[in-house]
Amino acid sequence: MKYKKILGGSDNIPQPMKQNNVTSTSGSISSSIKKSMAEFKNMYTKIIEFIKNNFIFSLLVCILLSIYISLFLTDTVTQAELDAAVVNKKCSELTDTCPFGKRKDETLDCDGDNCTTDKCCVDNNNCSSYTGTCPANYVITTDSTVQCTGDNGSCTQDSCCKKTCDAEPTITQADCSGADTEYRGASVCTGTNNACQESDCCHPRVYCDTFTSCPTGQMLKSDTSSTVCPNGVCDASTCCQDSDSSLDCSDYQCTAPNTLKSNPDIIECGDSCTDSLCCDTPNSPNNGPNNGPNNGPNNGPNNDPADVKEINKNLLV
Repeated sequence: MKYKKILGGSDNIPQPMKQNNVTSTSGSISSSIKKSMAEFKNMYTKIIEFIKNNFIFSLLVCILLSIYISLFLTDTVTQAELDAAVVNKKCSELTDTCPFGKRKDETLDCDGDNCTTDKCCVDNNNCSSYTGTCPANYVITTDSTVQCTGDNGSCTQDSCCKKTCDAEPTITQADCSGADTEYRGASVCTGTNNACQESDCCHPRVYCDTFTSCPTGQMLKSDTSSTVCPNGVCDASTCCQDSDSSLDCSDYQCTAPNTLKSNPDIIECGDSCTDSLCCDTPNSPNNGPNNGPNNGPNNGPNNDPADVKEINKNLLV
């Protein structure tokens, strides 16, 4: 009991306790759940009733919905992936004989397990018939043993163009072993996958002393034994020079039994010609005047001793 003091008075007057009576208009939690369950059950009943009355339609909807969901959740497969999944035999397993003018390409794939001549036989072309061009630092091979491997056996650059050492500068003159060896960039590489090897790019030097075909009006240089022919090819521009007033072997008389060389006009003598420059020595015992009983008027058992002595003296000169 509370008391309230009257204004101007001294005694407290008792007051009644206040009560807040609130009337709720909402239902309880349990009644709300019951109501929701009743509504769900009612809907479920209606769906079941609809499916029973429209079974075929409902079945089709379910199937289409399942397919759609599966496609949505599945990654897309490309044609290349499908082709890769197919295991094909190789044309190396073809047992039939290819028609005339065709050859079997063992690297091709059969149609699954079915290997046929239509699939595995290509035109029997080789690089001797290639008429195309090659990239820089590649050369055309016309080797008839090199088969063309393009589509249907066609000849392509990949088949008939061979890489040279200039196309792969990993090997240089510094890599060539041997004091008398030179690097040749024009040499064809023969390693695996056209790789260049030292043996492809490094070769023994060739000198002008092997060259004997100077044109008219020119003669061999005096230093032919030390003049290197580029890339192993000797020619007039490397090994020959214009003729000058010096002597050549064309008018030289060799001392018997030596004979004049076959190219005396291109052999330069300098100030004087000698047998060692201009002449060939005999290479058989029948080339001398004193060999054999029937080789000339002075040969035979009746030769005058003085003549024989004179001949022997000439041979010693």
